[in-house]
Amino acid sequence: MSAMLQDLVHSLYEIIEDAKSIPLSSDKCIIDRDKVLYLINETIRCMPEDLNMARDIVDRRNHILSEAKAQAEAVLKNAEKEAAKLISEENITTQAQKEAREILLSAQTKSGELRKISSDFCDDSLKRAEEGVALILEEVKTTRRRFKGIK
Repeated sequence: MSAMLQDLVHSLYEIIEDAKSIPLSSDKCIIDRDKVLYLINETIRCMPEDLNMARDIVDRRNHILSEAKAQAEAVLKNAEKEAAKLISEENITTQAQKEAREILLSAQTKSGELRKISSDFCDDSLKRAEEGVALILEEVKTTRRRFKGIK
């Protein structure tokens, strides 16, 4: 959760905690409605920042995957060029085919590893963003329930 959101939720908590109790009631209090509504609006306004962070993470993941694909294609092209060069020489045709397969397999393995690493990174980042957003949402729901109980 961003520091600004934490500060806003903390301010809401302090307002409620410091509020004067209504006479003959231990669970009801008087709060400054405008101040609390302002803090809630600010909290809601700050929430899209976390959603934008999640969108940026997805964009970075896609960029990483594109780079990994480009690298894999470059490795494959190099492997094909190298294989064609080796095949053209009669004495080493068998060796060339073997090396071409190894280069291709290596490129495919590296491509798969890069794809998995970037996917895991993005999944982890999205999970953390999702948890942060869920925590904020839960805090807002809790605060709303408290306000409903104040009526």
